[in-house]
Amino acid sequence: MAQQATSYQFTAKLLRPKDIEDGDDWAFVVLPHDASACLPRRGRTTVVGKTNEQPFQQLLEPDGQKSQYALCRTCAF
Repeated sequence: MAQQATSYQFTAKLLRPKDIEDGDDWAFVVLPHDASACLPRRGRTTVVGKTNEQPFQQLLEPDGQKSQYALCRTCAF
């Protein structure tokens, strides 16, 4: 059975690791728990969406806290 598309909008901080190697710019966003609860599973899952009106497709990873995070390697810092 196909999953029904669900729309969810939220605002979150773009986080960066405390210690980052030179030239290795990346960041991540942790989904709010209520946004994560709308997803079909807590493990790896792919989502499509928009950030600042730019479309994207992203693999979400579990964060160990009953939510997911999205890794961002092409963000403008």
